Amino acid sequence: MFALDLVGNFGTVLTQLYRNSDTAAAPVLAQLYAHAPAGSTVTLGSHAYYEEFLVLLLTRGLPLHRQLWLLGPILMSLAGLCLLASCVRRLYGWWVAAIVISVLICLGDLGMVSAFSWDARGNAVVHTVVLLAALVLGGRRISSLSPGGLTVAAIALGLFSALPASGDVLFIVWGLMPFTFAALAGAYRSRDRASRRLAGFAVGTTVVALIGGALLAAVLRGDGIEASAAQASYLVFATPAQLAKNLGSFLEGFTSLAGGDFFGQGIRSRLGAVTFLTGSLVLVALGAQLLAIKRRVLLVAGARMSQAGAAGEPAHARFLYFAFWSATLILGLGAYLLASPLETPASGRYLFGPYVALGALLPLLLTGSRSRALVTVAASLFAICASYRLHLELLPSRAPGPATAQAVERYVLSLGATKGYSEYWVSTALTWEMNFHAEVVPVWPCPAATSNALCSLKEVDISSWYRPRPHVRSFLIIDPNYPDVAGPSAGFGKPIASKSIDNLHVYVYPYDIAARLVQRYF
Repeated sequence: MFALDLVGNFGTVLTQLYRNSDTAAAPVLAQLYAHAPAGSTVTLGSHAYYEEFLVLLLTRGLPLHRQLWLLGPILMSLAGLCLLASCVRRLYGWWVAAIVISVLICLGDLGMVSAFSWDARGNAVVHTVVLLAALVLGGRRISSLSPGGLTVAAIALGLFSALPASGDVLFIVWGLMPFTFAALAGAYRSRDRASRRLAGFAVGTTVVALIGGALLAAVLRGDGIEASAAQASYLVFATPAQLAKNLGSFLEGFTSLAGGDFFGQGIRSRLGAVTFLTGSLVLVALGAQLLAIKRRVLLVAGARMSQAGAAGEPAHARFLYFAFWSATLILGLGAYLLASPLETPASGRYLFGPYVALGALLPLLLTGSRSRALVTVAASLFAICASYRLHLELLPSRAPGPATAQAVERYVLSLGATKGYSEYWVSTALTWEMNFHAEVVPVWPCPAATSNALCSLKEVDISSWYRPRPHVRSFLIIDPNYPDVAGPSAGFGKPIASKSIDNLHVYVYPYDIAARLVQRYF
């Protein structure tokens, strides 16, 4: 039901998705970086999405590349979902696979942003599913390879995994660590030659991925492509005071991925009731899964299989599946709660891997006829809520829409201005909507000491953005929805023209106002 509704609203989903500057940032940076002067550097934001950025750069010259960029993350996420469905079907059958996929496809607004954006965590989850498939679908074939073939396979998968490992520490937590843990746990449990060879393959793959990722990151940083200092906050243990904040942030972020962040919402509204039901189902499922993992660990602790013969292969593959996703869930939650993630509404994206693991572990709850019926009813209710929510509120955004962007484009181009400035949440989304015919870069209010001025924003930028261009006109856009940039700086002088377009106020100047911005580094 939700999938059909999503397909029916596909155009609206794409439009709304890219009205978010965080979503539009990756393709905008890739497009403009290709035209930047030699020696320019680019800051990707708080997440070093090196693999995705390289893909965008390599495909920028292709025909219809804009359409490819729109569909690329969606196709990758769909491929990962199909691969996961294949793993579940092989181990547990079609019915269980259908339940798992029906739950995982019912994403909320933040979940869709995470799965359908270049600079979110959807790509890391796809790579995680590939590692799982190597264990449960290709494990028998891999373990039967010759030593040379096993080495080549480990290097190939390791280099493929090095792409996300180069910039995403969470992929190491969600994917590589569970991959190695599951293979080693399987070798300990089985004590047979095939399991030991598979464990060696997993360890070799992980080593290659970590080394290859570090080398790729060093090369890209040497070329001036890196993330902002904010990324380092995730690599710092939380203080005691931060731990309590992390718990609250976790409850909001984890439920937001399903569209169930009911905290602070009105109880009497229809949307509030649906959101509460969705979030409650997610939290109940999480508690049930953690209890199921505990019971399963107690059952298999110390258990050993004498031989991995034909009769033991399905059970062993199920054990690997259970060990992999259990590690992904627990390590992902632990990393979020114990570290210092950015405290923003979008921080739930750091939990996308554990959220997928929660759905992938549903087979643990389908152990009897009664539990099957209960989980099936809960999954159906979850899907109904998702479909209802999709009709009520689809990726809401306060940023300018396509019609407003086109009106701004016509106005500024008619005055010969192709470079503009605005608040971050307006600037990048507008640049994408105007199809790069005009370029709008972000500015930010300066500190209190210089409150009468606007500053450059160095967290998501190309260094050449704030170099004044001689003999060009520029424009400033003020959006009352984002009052951080409330109006023109007095130091900009008098504009040669101004106009209100829908909710926006556009001021055109006879020079590049970058010359009067305060160059500030965040």
